[in-house]
Amino acid sequence: MSFENELKRVMAHGILHFCGYKDKTKEEKSIMRSKEEEKIALF
Repeated sequence: MSFENELKRVMAHGILHFCGYKDKTKEEKSIMRSKEEEKIALF
C-alpha cells in the first residue's frame, strides 16, 4: 500500500469518527472499512 493511499485512509477514518462512526465491534469495523473505501474512491 502506498503512503498516499494510507494517508487518505487515515484522513477518511478520522473524519468518519468525527461524524459519529465507531470501530469497536466487528460490525462497526466492517461499516467503517466500507465507508473508508467509499470516501477514498472520491479522490
